[in-house]
Amino acid sequence: MRRQLLPQHHPISGHTERAQYLAELSQSAATAAELLGRTQHDSLLAACYQNRFLPRRLFLGHKEREQLMADLETLRTTLFSLPDRLFDGDLGAFARAVGMTEAQTEVILRSQGAAATRMARTDLCVDDSGFKVQG
Repeated sequence: MRRQLLPQHHPISGHTERAQYLAELSQSAATAAELLGRTQHDSLLAACYQNRFLPRRLFLGHKEREQLMADLETLRTTLFSLPDRLFDGDLGAFARAVGMTEAQTEVILRSQGAAATRMARTDLCVDDSGFKVQG
């Protein structure tokens, strides 16, 4: 079933979209496999996500997306500040404290000073109180 998009001047929250989607889904006889479609057969996705796919969509409203992006940037900034905050800038001491081997620590130290990549994956779940980082 194809849904008609709402006009841009009529924002809708992700919560409302999720509720509408789940209400429609509850009236459907679709199985989880049908909802996943071809996703479950994509070898790259299967390898990256270890075949752990959520068989429903996630809808974010504009405000929710903006807040999530700001929160993730705060998390990233905080994580990258830990060596300075906890080990007076000693990246090697930080690496060893979090359990890296000496070989891993050497590689990390070689990259010191280079700009850190912005490419990352954060596993999140969402409930009525908002998004939570999965540990």
